[in-house]
Amino acid sequence: MTMDPDLGWHARTDMQVRAIQVADHLEQFLDKALLQEALTHPSCERDTLTESYQRLEFLGDAVLDMIVVTAIFEENPNCEHGSMSQIKAALVNADLLAFLCLEVSLMQDAIHIQQKGERTFYEVHEEEKIELWKFMRRHGREITEAQQACVKRHQRLRRDIERRLKYDRLYPWALLAQLDAEKFFSDIIESVFGAIFVDTGGTLADCQRFAERIGVMPYLRRIMADGIDVVHPNTELTNHL
Repeated sequence: MTMDPDLGWHARTDMQVRAIQVADHLEQFLDKALLQEALTHPSCERDTLTESYQRLEFLGDAVLDMIVVTAIFEENPNCEHGSMSQIKAALVNADLLAFLCLEVSLMQDAIHIQQKGERTFYEVHEEEKIELWKFMRRHGREITEAQQACVKRHQRLRRDIERRLKYDRLYPWALLAQLDAEKFFSDIIESVFGAIFVDTGGTLADCQRFAERIGVMPYLRRIMADGIDVVHPNTELTNHL
């Protein structure tokens, strides 16, 4: 099954449920309606049966903060408050979460019908990669166009951002900002955290596994181990005034 890039607001429950395969926990999601809510943009006003992701995003924001702050403290119990705040900001800001949303994907079986000659048709079975953001239920051409424009920027910047996150000693604030990603990209990541938290009855362990899978925790460990400079440029400028 292939993914229509312009799904509109209509529910595509089976396809959306497969998005949960991006994390081990989500394969056992108990309340699949929570997942659908986590993937529903506020523009889906005609769907009166499903709330938008806004409540889960609000909860997920707090859950992610808790995971990150706890991990920082466990990695370095002597880390000063100011440094903890800077590290947390580097890991939960909208630009990084949007980049991770654009990166997270799953492999899905796809069937393509091809033609040989005038009357012969046959099936071709392949695996296709589908990114998490494509599962967002939405309504409106403007949102689709915004997604497509951001994907183009992501394709242009991806290798440089990835290289700097892996190897550079300086956090790529400016480069991530060039993505100019709409807020709904980061909202989806946070709403999935919220959905996991609710579905597991408030269990942080499953949320931590999702944070591990999408790359938040590995980068946190690199920041702590390698002493990555995560000070925001605006903060540096203020300190020099």
